[in-house]
Amino acid sequence: MAKLADRVSLSLDGSTPAVLTKMRQDGRMLKKVLGVLGTLRAQHTEVSVKTLVTKVNAEDIVNIGKLLEPTGILTGLCLSLVQ
Repeated sequence: MAKLADRVSLSLDGSTPAVLTKMRQDGRMLKKVLGVLGTLRAQHTEVSVKTLVTKVNAEDIVNIGKLLEPTGILTGLCLSLVQ
């Protein structure tokens, strides 16, 4: 697959399908986002991950960081608190 961009931003609002289902009504997103993330990193595309933080996933933030840590993009994690 040809590299299409130098930089991409992805949304990831939970570290498990259960949290993502509560946040976005689609727990299958986790597998999809991680697959896209792997493809982009293999192409040496700069990736940032944005997380919408609410009461639903606030306690999951550490787990999102742990999930992203092996990918090398931990520094791209952006948090936005919504009350």
